Amino acid sequence: MQALIILDAQKGLLKMKDFSKEIEHIHTLIDDFKQRDQIVISTRHILERSDSIFDPNSVDSELEETIGKQSMEIVEK
Repeated sequence: MQALIILDAQKGLLKMKDFSKEIEHIHTLIDDFKQRDQIVISTRHILERSDSIFDPNSVDSELEETIGKQSMEIVEK
């Protein structure tokens, strides 16, 4: 068995520059892993500070939509 682990693909980080090609590649990998019944895990960095993009109550701390929905497990760290 294999697992795809996606690290910190959070909205706040992804809007800092154009990551569209990287996100497209991640989506392709997710599709490949899902078709082969493999595990998809994402991590989400959390920082309990209201002035941080990693504040768990901030939209910026959320995972990119498709990545969040397609992950079988989300590990907050």
